[in-house]
Amino acid sequence: MRTPARHSDSAGSDPRKVPRAARERAFHRGRAHSPVAPTGSALRRLAPVVLALAAAITVAGCESAITEPSAQETTVPSLQARATQPSRAERTPQAIPTPVTTPSAPHPSASPPPAAPPPAAPATPAAGPPPGADAPACSSGALDVAFGRVGGAAGSTILTLVFTNTSATSCTLFGFPGVSYVGEDGTTQVGSAAVRSPRPEQTVLVAPGNSASAQVRAANVQNYPAEECRPTAVSGLRVYPPGDTGSVVLPHATTGCATKSPNVTQLDVTPVVPGNGS
Repeated sequence: MRTPARHSDSAGSDPRKVPRAARERAFHRGRAHSPVAPTGSALRRLAPVVLALAAAITVAGCESAITEPSAQETTVPSLQARATQPSRAERTPQAIPTPVTTPSAPHPSASPPPAAPPPAAPATPAAGPPPGADAPACSSGALDVAFGRVGGAAGSTILTLVFTNTSATSCTLFGFPGVSYVGEDGTTQVGSAAVRSPRPEQTVLVAPGNSASAQVRAANVQNYPAEECRPTAVSGLRVYPPGDTGSVVLPHATTGCATKSPNVTQLDVTPVVPGNGS
């Protein structure tokens, strides 16, 4: 079997070895197919055509830009119409909710109705003068002074002084009577006078035949040291009606303290009150 003979490509790879006639043929074929550059006269003839084409292209572009929005306007509604078609679930009737009525709150600027004025307080009658304001004070000459009820307390004796109006007219008593011990002679004061008890005072109107009263507490002097008390026998009590300088002596034999030391209180007295203290 014969092996086909291979042509050497040495002549094709080296253009110097190509025959002259072949090179000329190849040259003429290349000129026939290559474009020919236009000359100056040809360009002048083509310029009006090029300008006309450019103007036509520009006008066409402007018309396209002007008519493009109308196309959008005609196509968009159809798209929206298709997009807003209700679905099957939306076409199904739905239950209508029952409206709920909420009471409206009062307007904040609305002022409340004016309140009715409070009823007028009844007129208070003018306070008149206290009872017996026009009556004179009771003097010792118009009073009968005597002991009333006598009682006892821890370490002391309670003596009630009763002031009875023996006159024909009413009189008044106010405040504390004056009380002190007298010695065996019936006139000399023994020790300190009675101190006033801290109680409120009042005006007492004493009609004829009626009475007012006060209480005297007489301490047992044996409760004090002898050297401080200086025990002394007494025969009674000297009594001054409230606000009067006249006095009476009521017999009451006992023992008092001759000292006037502030540490010894042998007698104390209350203000007068209505009644005889019984």
